[in-house]
Amino acid sequence: MMTDVVNPKHFYDKPKILLVDLDYTTATAVQKAGFNIARGTFGVRYKLSPQSGHLPVVLSYELPNHTEQDVIFIDLKPPRTVPYSEHAKINPRVAPLWANGATELIDPRPFAMSCACDDFDRILEYGGLFVIFAWPRRSQEFLFGDLKHNQLNIRERHSLDNWSFLPTLSDDTLQVMEDEGREIMLADGVPNSVRTLSKYLSNGRFHVCLSPLTYWLEKAWNQILVNKYGDSVGVLIHVEGGQGGILILPQIKDKATVVVKLLQDLLPNLSPEKFPHFEGLRWVERPEYELLPVLEYKARQENIRKQAQAQVAEIEGKIDKKREEFSFLHGVLTKTGGSLARDVKSCLEQLGFPVVVDVDAEPDRKALEEDLRIEEQSPVIVVEVKGLSGLPREDDAISVVKYVARRMRELDRRDVRGLVIVNHQRHLPPLDRNNKQVFTERQIADAENHSYTLATSWDIFRLIRGIEVLKWPLENVRSLLSTDGRMPGIPTHYEPVGKIVKFWPEAGAVSILIERGSISIGDRLGFVLPTEFLEQEITSLEIEQQKVTSASKDQKVGIGTTFNKEQLIRDAQVCLCKS
Repeated sequence: MMTDVVNPKHFYDKPKILLVDLDYTTATAVQKAGFNIARGTFGVRYKLSPQSGHLPVVLSYELPNHTEQDVIFIDLKPPRTVPYSEHAKINPRVAPLWANGATELIDPRPFAMSCACDDFDRILEYGGLFVIFAWPRRSQEFLFGDLKHNQLNIRERHSLDNWSFLPTLSDDTLQVMEDEGREIMLADGVPNSVRTLSKYLSNGRFHVCLSPLTYWLEKAWNQILVNKYGDSVGVLIHVEGGQGGILILPQIKDKATVVVKLLQDLLPNLSPEKFPHFEGLRWVERPEYELLPVLEYKARQENIRKQAQAQVAEIEGKIDKKREEFSFLHGVLTKTGGSLARDVKSCLEQLGFPVVVDVDAEPDRKALEEDLRIEEQSPVIVVEVKGLSGLPREDDAISVVKYVARRMRELDRRDVRGLVIVNHQRHLPPLDRNNKQVFTERQIADAENHSYTLATSWDIFRLIRGIEVLKWPLENVRSLLSTDGRMPGIPTHYEPVGKIVKFWPEAGAVSILIERGSISIGDRLGFVLPTEFLEQEITSLEIEQQKVTSASKDQKVGIGTTFNKEQLIRDAQVCLCKS
């Protein structure tokens, strides 16, 4: 059982503070500083001896008066592990909650966290503060059922993790990527109240890197601590519309001192109304006592802040408008079915096709027909659209052939061809998908033999982005959709000449291996990158540190560039931009 620390006397009735799974030393330090605290726990983990079957879950959490707390500290570092037999005093015939006994341990804490989740979320919504010492996300499966004739009758299964105490921190909102290191630095622009923590970071260690997965969390995101690569290892999340917030920190050795400093310095600035008696000597900063020049600066500061907020709100409005206007570009990467077909239609219209018919919307639509049809041009293009969880099967790729034959007979014309666009592995971000081998050799050969085109929605997305940034002629992309077989991922005016072999940051140069053709000073190059296209004019060429005016096949040539190493990655395709 969790017990209060010795000497429960406190100087401040507010805020009410709950320390969850922080040690006795931290609790003592906070209470000696005069704060009103309670100690709680999400419970312990149970070590199992090798066995099979299912075991009742023993819940040992204790969160005293948690619904009325103002500030909640949570340490996610795993607590002690005890033998299961020491605490398993549940009658298995009446136990409602079970876990798989074949695992090495049972962690009941995620279930305890989920029980407090709604209450904690309400505390946050009404201005509560959460401080979390982070640890990698770990899941535990819980089974709801009852034991009959020594057989578990499972009614429900739920997988919960050790960040389940707030919806804001769920795995579809917050990415908690496991990583580990000691190099922790302050992010740029953090307030002075955070800078005071820097001297306690030398003995700290981060175990995760954090990043937002939703637009609204990204807006509330404030990076305060980073590793040497700039990844977030400590963040402050402001809750929109309220004074609440979530501060996520790495594991710090001297938690007792850090928790007290947070309560004395940072948290009162975040939420002053939670700390009514903790003003200290800051009364001199009240308007009635403040220095007149300081008041003038503060007035100017507030005016600048209001102007900046108005400008930010204006830009955010424009962002929302553009997101809505071009939502089809994200739709072709995420959707399936009729909604995917409608967004593909918008993409084709963006490419300048004169008439794109949504066959699904036609009143006399038949069950087995193509999704879209590009008309009032030659050739007429019959379009089949597929949103897939995996890679396309043979019938996904070749089904368009029968629709082409029908349209030829119906329209009495021979210039009708097919186009298959697949949004493959649609549950993954595009860069995590298998983009090089989407279609099998057999599927590509069928497309070449039957004169239809195979493309992915990611191909279309990238090419439209190239048009927007580099102002390519629409026809240089539009004609790609009439290619026999696999559609090229580059516009028609791009002629492949080689690949990047090395980047020289000190010289601001990139080395290119010429694999075909030749390049000369004054030519324009296009770099084909994973998500975008970049272009530049050749202003200098060097071979083995000697200046030259041209280079040809099998030569490695250095080219001056204004792009950086992160943009011009090794093995990226290099093309000559023809006029």
